[in-house]
Amino acid sequence: MANDVIQHDELVLKWIVYKYPENEIKKGTDLLVRAGQEVVLFYNGKIADCFGPGRYTLDEESMPKLIAFGERFVLPKKAVRTDIYFINTTVFMNNGWGTKDPIICKDPQLDIVRLKAFGTFAFKVADPKVFINSVAGTRLIGSGTQEAVRYISNTLSQMIAIVLAQTEHSVLEIAAHYIEIAQQLKEKAQSRMQDIGVELTEVQVEHIGTTDTVSESIDDFTGMQLAKKDFESFERYQMIKSMREGASKPGTATIDALGSALGREIGRIVDKD
Repeated sequence: MANDVIQHDELVLKWIVYKYPENEIKKGTDLLVRAGQEVVLFYNGKIADCFGPGRYTLDEESMPKLIAFGERFVLPKKAVRTDIYFINTTVFMNNGWGTKDPIICKDPQLDIVRLKAFGTFAFKVADPKVFINSVAGTRLIGSGTQEAVRYISNTLSQMIAIVLAQTEHSVLEIAAHYIEIAQQLKEKAQSRMQDIGVELTEVQVEHIGTTDTVSESIDDFTGMQLAKKDFESFERYQMIKSMREGASKPGTATIDALGSALGREIGRIVDKD
């Protein structure tokens, strides 16, 4: 039996698509669509009428496509059957993405490097019709955010490999270009999001860094640059670096002091230059 008011309160679960449990609409039943929601009516597997935020009285005038498909409010039942889907169109924020394996890239200063990256993204359903057809399907209850977040996260992880492969920035200076790289990442990923009716409202890059092995190579590269400036200072740099690497337990006062000494030595040499 249909209710007098068809509505969905999303306070209980974080959801994207919710299938209303009843599929019978009595003539004159009210449909309440809250802000941040859209409702799509299905008939025999086809999208019929759609409703944005507002309150509607469901009858022949408000459901022209459904009526055109063949359903009528006829005696004695005075009701029509349709699948009712609520789609959440609000922005889902603070979702994470990241590379699973290091990305091999050509670096203008270090030749070949292996990079890892991660960040956050926000998205919303921009086209409920496309989303429900391509992602949600006709599930009995609905769809939470987990699958959509996983798909978008995987897409961003794939696209960042393309962006980093095309960038002309060295890993030594790439932190200054996170905003630029994030915009490029968003643009490349958005082309795929359109296929599922989703809009990426924001993409952020929080970190792009090297693996431990590459970090050691960068340290060696730094040492070589110091050697070109002042060999005596380079020897002191190497001595402090060796003492720090020989410390058995990171986090102790000894290694912290050595790290500070190494930083001061590098700073002194840079200032000297």
